[in-house]
Amino acid sequence: MNKRKTLILLTNSFPYGNGEAFLENEINYLANSFEKVIIITKETNNQTKRPVLENVYVNRVRVSHSSLSKFLSIINIFDIQFIRELFKILNSKRLSSRLGALKVALFSLKAAKCTLKIVKSTAKQYKIAYNQNTILYSYWWDDLAIAASLLKKKHKDIISISRTHRKDLYIDENKYNYLPYRSFTLNQIDEFFSISQQGIDYLINNYPSFKHKFKLARLGTSSLKRDLFTIQNNKISIVSCSFVVERKRVYSIAESLLLMNSNIDINWTHFGGGKQFSFLKEFCDEINNKKKNINITLLGSVENRTVLEYYKNNNADLFIIVSESEGVPVTIMEAFSCGIPAIATNVGGVAEIVNEKCGFLLKKDCTPQDIADTIVKYIMLADSEQAAMHKAAYNMWKVNYNAEINYPCFIEQILKI
Repeated sequence: MNKRKTLILLTNSFPYGNGEAFLENEINYLANSFEKVIIITKETNNQTKRPVLENVYVNRVRVSHSSLSKFLSIINIFDIQFIRELFKILNSKRLSSRLGALKVALFSLKAAKCTLKIVKSTAKQYKIAYNQNTILYSYWWDDLAIAASLLKKKHKDIISISRTHRKDLYIDENKYNYLPYRSFTLNQIDEFFSISQQGIDYLINNYPSFKHKFKLARLGTSSLKRDLFTIQNNKISIVSCSFVVERKRVYSIAESLLLMNSNIDINWTHFGGGKQFSFLKEFCDEINNKKKNINITLLGSVENRTVLEYYKNNNADLFIIVSESEGVPVTIMEAFSCGIPAIATNVGGVAEIVNEKCGFLLKKDCTPQDIADTIVKYIMLADSEQAAMHKAAYNMWKVNYNAEINYPCFIEQILKI
């Protein structure tokens, strides 16, 4: 494999804090494939830095989200890219608010220019050439990709790529049914890598003239080398991992446990905090006091390694995720790598990883009763059927979401551009 000199990776938070945990799996493969990896991140407040290899350097860019900053973005009304976007907004029939879209366009361009400024100063600091030995990699198709496009427009020889996941891909999941500067980024970015086949289909359907730029590059997780699963009679252990926000519907999992028969002992462990965490904790404390057969442990926001250690060292029966929208959840990949089957809502690209062999798919608007019934459905399986489901979950991960396969394949693709 030919090794290029430099990769500039644009992120929202990684390697600081706990966000973008899925990059923890990818970064070492990138570091081993490039002489130098420079991460430029928008995270400027958190001082907790996750470990990276010695040839990985980090610079931070401050993008203010204050009302004053958003107001000052109005200076970009004379920018040629905004003027072009303005006409697209005015002619669009799908927007819920043209004024709202205009505000998004202005602030996104301002944020992109802030990032671009840091990219340029970083290139000067590390003496990076704007040529084919440098790859500019936006982890999201948002203002980071707009910044990459602005640089690409001026320096044609640099290679520019972008991943795309869920909210940065599906327009109808965004406020005002709008994502800014789609035409501009489509013309400038060399290739877009979707994490799901559904994402590829969506891209081709919506932007057919750019289909040659769309590639599938699934995410992946590392092997946890867990012992084989052991069936637990008369007990069921459930685990979940997500932000506690409205879209994730974690509260519905708690409600479903209240509907379970009292002769079934249930342990539910949840990882993840968020805006609704205190509300969820209050409700779960009531359940723990009221239902003697149910034990709920809410562990809040923790490092990804803590979650993985739990999967490795505890005998979980089921992983549950009932979000209203998803891409292809890395949390399911991590559970599958330990042979833990999933109950999941059939949204986004979830059906690409969860099927009847390795779990259960629920409708998007499933009720707590639907979740409870599905847990019972698993319990009613024969031991041999449960064991087969656990094995199928592991095999799904091994074949399709194994970091040792997926990331070298992704890197091989980008080195060929």
